Amino acid sequence: MNTTIKAHFKQATVKGGVAVLQLEVLTDAAGAFDVIKQAGRTVVLTIESEQQELDFGDEYEAEPLPFDDVRPANVDAETGEIYDPIEDEGHMLTEGSN
Repeated sequence: MNTTIKAHFKQATVKGGVAVLQLEVLTDAAGAFDVIKQAGRTVVLTIESEQQELDFGDEYEAEPLPFDDVRPANVDAETGEIYDPIEDEGHMLTEGSN
């Protein structure tokens, strides 16, 4: 049985090489009683920290930039081969225009 529920990790008590973990679960959460019924059994516990989602508002939801025709300067347009970037850009721009 695999059940995922959100729980508040309240505390851990360590004594004699054994840790007792206390978790708080809302009983109206889906799967809560499935987990509660496992009391006294050996289970595998996976911990995942809850990450807060930040709301930046509508001002950051701009249209994406059109990058379809843009590629790094050191990628050959026809073969896709990556080569060392040209360090002396001034020389590159003037070469052949004599």
